[in-house]
Amino acid sequence: MSEDKSLPWKDGYYRYKSTSLWTFVIKGEDMIMCNPGCVELQINEPRETTKGTLKFGSYEETLPEIEKVTGKKNYDVEMTYWGGALKSRGSLTDDGSRIIFPALFTQNGELEEFYWMSKEEFEELREAGEPIEAMSCPYKIQPESLGKLLWISGPPGAGKSTSAQLLCRNTGFVYFEADCTMIHANPYIPADVENPSMAQMFQKHLKGITQENEDRVQDVNEFYMKMSEKQELDEEQGGRAYKYMSECVGYERKRIGGDWAVAQAVPTRQLRDVIRKHLGSDKVVFILIGLEPEATRKRLNNRHGESEEGLAMTDFCMKVNSFYELKAADEDNTYEVIVTNDMTPKDVVQKMIEIINKL
Repeated sequence: MSEDKSLPWKDGYYRYKSTSLWTFVIKGEDMIMCNPGCVELQINEPRETTKGTLKFGSYEETLPEIEKVTGKKNYDVEMTYWGGALKSRGSLTDDGSRIIFPALFTQNGELEEFYWMSKEEFEELREAGEPIEAMSCPYKIQPESLGKLLWISGPPGAGKSTSAQLLCRNTGFVYFEADCTMIHANPYIPADVENPSMAQMFQKHLKGITQENEDRVQDVNEFYMKMSEKQELDEEQGGRAYKYMSECVGYERKRIGGDWAVAQAVPTRQLRDVIRKHLGSDKVVFILIGLEPEATRKRLNNRHGESEEGLAMTDFCMKVNSFYELKAADEDNTYEVIVTNDMTPKDVVQKMIEIINKL
């Protein structure tokens, strides 16, 4: 159990049942959220974005299905994570090894289970990751044939991932979910998943991660935290983050080849220029999706759900929306697709195809 005898849970390694992408290291009330492939790096130098807490108490009434599993009428654990940006409440099982939460990352509304792992189970989980320099992908390996490189950008909820997935499904583009570089996960989201943006939570974690990889990923996370919490845009830190993301895209594109559709929300023209510098201003074409704020909120609510945690994630995304810049007057190889309420995802992609055909 915990070294603090007043706490009923075990210290050690934990994970979610629904995703193997994160390992949580818990000691008393302190928690560090880690990727299984670089736990030691993240424990040795924890950042604010990786720190969290567990608090024991009596909170609001549980869902009936959670009471059925745990026998408890009220939640008794509050988890705070991602630097305090998100909170979840759950119920601890009698043996102190599992916490049952409402649906978080689970699909089909299933309950989420957060459970303790032995050292052996953790090592097995860690080894199940994919090497960062040789990730699996479903595409033909043709490095001799480098095709088009599209970077689909726009604020959270605009439909970047859906558009890239449809280009993959219908026209043979390689779909690269660049948000996966922020969580050390395989970026090749399957072409047939229902919600490609959320599907990154279920991708394989990577191993062979270096201190440099970890530092740049934390740059990305801290860059977005500052935007959402302090309403502050740190272009210097963002520049390091997007240089790293560009290098990941460049390495994989040369390894695999073909036409590429990268999905990731690049906020400003200055950061798009960072990407151009490292991928080639004549090689990368930006397609910027724009839509009204209320339409964005509606899409985010549909994506994250109406739970307390889902609404918190929607609010997090909405706070960064004001930083997103449309095309500058002197910005070459950049095109806009403005989405109206009557447009379907297929309509949006058709607009993109019309742009591609004119290149």
